[in-house]
Order: sequence, then structure tokens, then C-alpha cells
Amino acid sequence: AAGGPVPAGDGAAPKPGPQVGATGEAATDLRPAGKVLLAGEPLDAIAEDGWVEAGTTVVVVGRSGAALVVAARREAMAPPGAGEVTS
Repeated sequence: AAGGPVPAGDGAAPKPGPQVGATGEAATDLRPAGKVLLAGEPLDAIAEDGWVEAGTTVVVVGRSGAALVVAARREAMAPPGAGEVTS
């Protein structure tokens, strides 16, 4: 057979990647490229707005080649009243 051995599972539908709207967390700083965790899986990503700090909740907004394009969900980082001290 030309081309070498056939990988196991050849001909099966490719595993679907994260869909637009999926949320995860920046595993590294995205400057603008880095890694995000979606469903516990580290994936290559590019920040839509240029820079996202590690630990920030992100949402998938599209793809750029093999990488996900993500945007920070800033409202998830600091809900109203977060950091306020009441006593």
C-alpha cells in the first residue's frame, strides 16, 4: 500500500472540536497566542483582543487554522460586588 500504514480509525469522522460559545480558562497568558483549557483539555488558542491573563475565563468565538480564537469573559472574572469589603 502506497503511503505507509493506515492509522487506526482512518475513515472515521474527526473528533469535533470545541464549538463557538464553549467556555474554558486561559491556561497560559495569551499574548495573543497561548493555551486554554476546555473540558480539561489543553488547546492552542489566540486571543481576539490581543492579551488575556492566565486564569481568565474565555469563550470560543471562532477558529484560525488549528487554533481556537477566544475572547475574555471579563464579567465572569469580577462579578458585581467582588472585592468589596462589608462589615
